Amino acid sequence: MGGGIGVLVREKAVAALTYLATTAGSLLRASLAAVEKGHFHFSAEQVASWLVSEPKTAPQIFFMPLIQPKPLNEYPFYLRWFFRRQARKYGKTLTPSWLWGRFPALFGAMLFLLGLFQRRRFPVDTALRSLVSARVAHLNGCAFCVDLNAYNLLQATGSAMKAEAVEQWRESGLFSERERAALDYAEAMTDTARRVTPVQIALLKNYFDEDGVVALTAWIAFQNLSAKFNSALGAEDNGLCQIRNRSH
Repeated sequence: MGGGIGVLVREKAVAALTYLATTAGSLLRASLAAVEKGHFHFSAEQVASWLVSEPKTAPQIFFMPLIQPKPLNEYPFYLRWFFRRQARKYGKTLTPSWLWGRFPALFGAMLFLLGLFQRRRFPVDTALRSLVSARVAHLNGCAFCVDLNAYNLLQATGSAMKAEAVEQWRESGLFSERERAALDYAEAMTDTARRVTPVQIALLKNYFDEDGVVALTAWIAFQNLSAKFNSALGAEDNGLCQIRNRSH
């Protein structure tokens, strides 16, 4: 198929997903962002066929990872144990684990750092970490991260309503002033066209001491690393949290 026709089909696929995104919520909107960034790795013929024959499941097919897992026996024995443990918790081994697992030392360092962030005495609580992570995920087009952080927010608070509304946090009445300050800061850190201002830091200091501001900064930076990695390699959401269905 010629390049022009392929582009046309791709544009139609984006248009179809845009329509679906108006009814399917945040996860699909993040997937749409991945399409627009070029994480669209099937032929035009496949796209056209799937959109016509499987309009409900096609978006799931589009966002399979760009790098497939290695055979299980090629991962070290301790990672295979970790994969099994993760599958017992979530129902499956999460896509980024297969990707990071190609470099066990790096993966171990990531997990160690994540563990430090998750300590009870870390200055930023689980609910706020999950909330700002969801916003970072949207901005980076990371469907996996939206899914996981909505799940984490649901576990922490019993509701995913804020995860569903986080894209419109400026207009929503769901968010506290503390959350608004953190979300604004997360956007400024994530959007490379913006710069963090002294005013934003001063606003954060109304809710965090200086250690807390540094801790929040470290968490947002870590989440940007993770979201950009997952988005670049097409890590799909794992169906952990159907946001719209669980937020009502």
